[in-house]
Amino acid sequence: MSQRLVIEVHLAEARFHGRPEWPPSPARLFQALVAGLGPRSTEPRFDAALRWLERSAPPTIAAPHDTPGQAVTAYVPNNDLDAKGGDPAQVASLRTAKTIWPRHLSGTRLLYVWAEEPEDLGSMRDVVAGLYQLGRGVDMAWADVRTATEAGIEDELSSWAGRVHRPSPGGGAEGLLCPRPGTLDSLHARHAAAGQRFRTEGQGRTTTQVFRQPPKPLLRLVSYDASVRRLLLELRSAAEPGRFAPAPAPAAVGTVVGWRDAAVERLVGVGAERAVVESVLVGRRPGEPERLPSDLRVRIVPLPSIGHEHTDPAIRRLLVEVPEGGPIGFDDVRWAFSGLTREGAILVEAEDDAMLGHYLGPARHWSTVTPVALPVGRRRLEPSDPEHSKSAEEREAEEGAAVQAVLQALRHAGVRASPTRIEVRREPSGPGDRAEAYEAKPRFAKERLWHVDLHLREELTGPLVLGDGRWLGLGLFRPHRLARTATLRAWVVTSGLEGTLDPLGLASHLRRAVLCRAQESWGRRALPGFVTGHTRDGRPMEGHEHLHFLVDPARRRLLVWSPVGDPRLERALDGLDELRAGRMGVLSLRPVDVDDTDPLLRASTSWRTITPYRVNRHRRAGSAVDAIAQDVLSGWTGPRPTSVRVEGIGSRAGLEAARVEIHLDHAIRGPLVLGKTRHQGGGLFESTE
Repeated sequence: MSQRLVIEVHLAEARFHGRPEWPPSPARLFQALVAGLGPRSTEPRFDAALRWLERSAPPTIAAPHDTPGQAVTAYVPNNDLDAKGGDPAQVASLRTAKTIWPRHLSGTRLLYVWAEEPEDLGSMRDVVAGLYQLGRGVDMAWADVRTATEAGIEDELSSWAGRVHRPSPGGGAEGLLCPRPGTLDSLHARHAAAGQRFRTEGQGRTTTQVFRQPPKPLLRLVSYDASVRRLLLELRSAAEPGRFAPAPAPAAVGTVVGWRDAAVERLVGVGAERAVVESVLVGRRPGEPERLPSDLRVRIVPLPSIGHEHTDPAIRRLLVEVPEGGPIGFDDVRWAFSGLTREGAILVEAEDDAMLGHYLGPARHWSTVTPVALPVGRRRLEPSDPEHSKSAEEREAEEGAAVQAVLQALRHAGVRASPTRIEVRREPSGPGDRAEAYEAKPRFAKERLWHVDLHLREELTGPLVLGDGRWLGLGLFRPHRLARTATLRAWVVTSGLEGTLDPLGLASHLRRAVLCRAQESWGRRALPGFVTGHTRDGRPMEGHEHLHFLVDPARRRLLVWSPVGDPRLERALDGLDELRAGRMGVLSLRPVDVDDTDPLLRASTSWRTITPYRVNRHRRAGSAVDAIAQDVLSGWTGPRPTSVRVEGIGSRAGLEAARVEIHLDHAIRGPLVLGKTRHQGGGLFESTE
């Protein structure tokens, strides 16, 4: 099995000051390696190792999550003292602004993974051993070299606690700088020119110093994580364009092959090179052993109609996915398919994409609409076989092999979400045909076709297409969407707490950290109100349907309760393992599970506060105790309490830090959070039963 080169970089601190890109580009790593070697970079074995890197394909990069820090402007002396006659006393007049803008990271490790390994691994290890910084001078670092199998490194990347960035050559202007053949020579030339930047021109009293800018290094811009553009087409009747011309769902392979080949001939007919067209649409290059990388191929997905139990699951639409940066552009692919006619049907661009929405998710549970073609099969039962049956052990072995093949198919399709359960069978989980109905000999025998139910740990956005037939209409999944229910995430403080724990202050620090991470997850779009607690014009939201930031002092836990589940919020909360809490210290956090038996969540008829209750309004009542009790009842929405007991009233008639105990006739479930500071760490109740 082929090995891959892995350079693992360790940053001294979970911060990075290099600008402007993130993650650190392969060019930045390459220049850091050359700088670490210094004059030794010209030695033959080091030179050979560096030249191997500059001519290799761009690496995959695994980086920790990052959040922008606070920008600081420092005023430093400009290196132009000659303009002041060389007088050190004039340094203050030469100061210039320098912006320092760090990134705070969720970890200190980065992985750079190349698709091959160098012939001289020992020399590469010595090259990498010289690395001492990555980014600016304050970004101290060191690195290790290792090799890994394709399956091993993909398993490591699939469980990476951060983000994995994959190269998409030609995918647009946005990308990362990478070395290319000639980069090493350009760096040597730049270093030599930097020592001769000043040149004297003229003679006698007319001599002047002329500054020459060193030449720029020779680099190339490579796109990473390029997007896919989609074209949705409808199969209409050529004679009556107002009517569909559906194809049977079991004819998925033949449908894709027919329309694909027609598009190939249309492109070739206008002068396109057949080898290039077939590499993009068919996946082969006649006479050449190499194939186009799968992430640059056009994928054609037939969409059977779904969405209602009585819907006829025939194929009425084709989805064409065109990766950015491929040999054939999106406009050319659109022209090739739009208006094609075949067997009385015509392809027309869809005006309504509602059917596509049934295949997109996000969801954790997915089921096949068209079966997955796997490289393992079942033993076919022949009618002439007198036993005509299989033992339980044989069936279990066949299904176990199919489950392992599904795991491999997920890896090949680039799905990083971890499965929690995989079920394989011949029957679909919903309306549709059995797996053997989709047989397309000779390539897809019915023994290789399986219907699959897939349960994932994380939500996934579709369309999800897996297996050997994913380019030919097989292996299409549909999502099972769940109702957006409230979610609760919790962390325990393992170390770093200094002094007394202040629940409201700690919740405030937690809120700032979550909003910062959420902004990265939502990108340039404004954060929704359920995250910020404010409307678009900055006013506080009415009601309480937004994030609650809770603190459980007795159990040293931090909690975030959301009224709705959202995958972007989940991504923002993943990897939160450190919280800078001002005077309370830098807290190390560990995520913990919270179930229905937890004192904050279990059903109970008796509840008491564990963080101070603060009134929503100062009410006129006979006493502070009565005022707080009335305030609790005014904000209550469940079964009316039988009693409300108030304690801890301070000397100021105290409505700021009361302790409240509530008793009911009927049990209710938590979390129970009340009062003015219910979103900022106050008014949290626990069960006393």
